[in-house]
Amino acid sequence: MRGIARLSKRAYNTVVDVVRASSQKALMVHHEEVKAVDAEKVIADEMGSFVKKNKNIVCQKS
Repeated sequence: MRGIARLSKRAYNTVVDVVRASSQKALMVHHEEVKAVDAEKVIADEMGSFVKKNKNIVCQKS
């Protein structure tokens, strides 16, 4: 966030306040709009990719 403050020429605390307010509003909208989602299957693709990558590294070191 310090980079954002520098680029926008705003105080760091101002950037923090704006991000905090935005995240609270997004959370309110999320809770209002996302209700009773029926999910039969959850796919953790990125975690699987991370594990596969690390398995390859470990196998190469052995």
